[in-house]
This record gives sequence, C-alpha cells and structure tokens, in this order.
Amino acid sequence: MWSLSVVFNNFVFYEYIALVTCVRIMVRKINDELSKGSVSIGELGTLHTVVLDGLEHMNRFVLGLPMIVNIIANNMSSVIYLLYHYVIFKGLFIASEVNLFVPVLDVALKLFDTVLLFWFCRAVEIEVNRTTLVLQQKLIMETDQKVRRKLAFFSLRRLHADFNFMLCGIYKINYRQLLSLLSKMRFFDQ
Repeated sequence: MWSLSVVFNNFVFYEYIALVTCVRIMVRKINDELSKGSVSIGELGTLHTVVLDGLEHMNRFVLGLPMIVNIIANNMSSVIYLLYHYVIFKGLFIASEVNLFVPVLDVALKLFDTVLLFWFCRAVEIEVNRTTLVLQQKLIMETDQKVRRKLAFFSLRRLHADFNFMLCGIYKINYRQLLSLLSKMRFFDQ
C-alpha cells in the first residue's frame, strides 16, 4: 500500500509538471507569434485566453488540491518526520549506528521536488506576464490603426487580468495583507 501511495504521488507530481511545461510552451509560442506578426491578433488573443482559462481550471479544480495535499504537505511532513527521528532524537527511537544516507537522500529529493514545483510555476508566471511586454513592444512598432486598435484591446485585457500562478485557488499574500493579518492576530491575542 505504501508503494502504491509513492507511485501515485510521483505520477501526480510529474503529470502536473508536464502540464505546466506544456502551458509554458504554448504561451511562449503565442508570444513568439505575436512578436512576428504572422497570425492575426484576434486569434492570438482568443488562444491566449483559452490557455490561461485552461490553466486556471486545471489548478483550481483538477490537479490543484492533489498537488497541495499529496505533494507539498506530504513532502514537508516526511522531511519533519525524518529530521525528528534521525537527527534531533537519533538515539531515542532507533539505533544510533543506523546509516543516515537513505534518510538524507530522501529529504534532499523531497526538498528538490518541492523547489522544482515552485520553480516551474514561477517560470510559467513569468512567461505569461511577458505577454504584456511583447504586446507593448508590438503596439509601439505598429503603424496600421486597425491592428493598433486590436493590440490595444488585447493589451487592455491582459492588463486587467493580472496573472498570478495559484494552486487550488490559494492566493498569494502581499505585504499589506500580511501586515493586516498580523495586526488582527495581535488584536485578538490581547
């Protein structure tokens, strides 16, 4: 049963990484086609919206919760468990002459997987936000008024749809929200 859980978690993790990589490749291709100007702006805008909506639905409903629960929480709990049993209270639960290579390797792999997940998500976020820069560069260089109007509309739509990569609808907390939460906690603590 344990091996089935490990296989499932690894399958979900690498499937999610593959899907995120595909989305990144699609957005990069859209940005390249947008800068070349070989495809119409309306088609690229529609394709860009479809790709980002698909990514949002994938994160919010399909794979977001399994990624949070099975990968991040499982990895962090395993790291804490292994550190607790093999490093902090080494002689209390196990024999002190146990080889530490396997637990240290396991901790390193779990931390690497978690960092890899956040790195891939951040790379997609950067690529999606690069679309606004490509649109502005194209808007400056374009002379045809009809194309400029379409570019301005697409740019306005991108500007109002600020993209942040979110797993399962868990939003990023900025500094203002964090200070607000801390002040509310301090108020209720007193």
